[in-house]
Amino acid sequence: MRKKTRSHQAKTPLLRPSVIFVCVMAACAATLAGQSLNALPARAAPEPTLCSSASGITIPLPDTWESVPVSQPGLLCAFRSKNGGFPTLNVVEEPNKQPEIRPGVMARESSIRDAYHLVGLTDAQFQDSHIEPLGNQESFQTTVRYMNQGMSVEGFIMQVQLPDRVYTVTIVDREGHPTVPKEALLDLLRGIRVPGDDPFAAPQGRGLSQTTTLIL
Repeated sequence: MRKKTRSHQAKTPLLRPSVIFVCVMAACAATLAGQSLNALPARAAPEPTLCSSASGITIPLPDTWESVPVSQPGLLCAFRSKNGGFPTLNVVEEPNKQPEIRPGVMARESSIRDAYHLVGLTDAQFQDSHIEPLGNQESFQTTVRYMNQGMSVEGFIMQVQLPDRVYTVTIVDREGHPTVPKEALLDLLRGIRVPGDDPFAAPQGRGLSQTTTLIL
């Protein structure tokens, strides 16, 4: 029998508007970096790339990506394709001020949507929001589409909540004319590893899907 957890959707949103602003502005910077439409397939990276030494987060980036210098608070790392600037990837860290709360799928999606709206992206549309395993973690993932300086873009967002912090990973590419196939970007996202124990992990010897029911 699955154990139900009370919904906390009315609590403080996980993602502050400033965090979403960093994610969106990183994508805008990549737009200005180049407009090449040459579609190139992603290639497997020989070794995972370290996002930052402090975070210990690793990303399986192919060698067609390059690092972008970052200076914004909370932005741990940013990368972009060497072929025209798209796709982009960035990782943002923020404090987890309510570690005892386990937001459901709809609460997480709603907080991100509200933050996008606050920075002017009122046409942002979300779909396929869900929870899935990420190594020994639990991750929230969703897809977003919106217009960026006249260009239709598609983003893939993943959040991982630890007892003291929340990591948000955002990958953005052109919609309809992607530089990298969507399936390759989703594989990249799911290949990211975040060190630390899942605060909502099931008891030893029992799988997450067998012991937990998320409240939407």
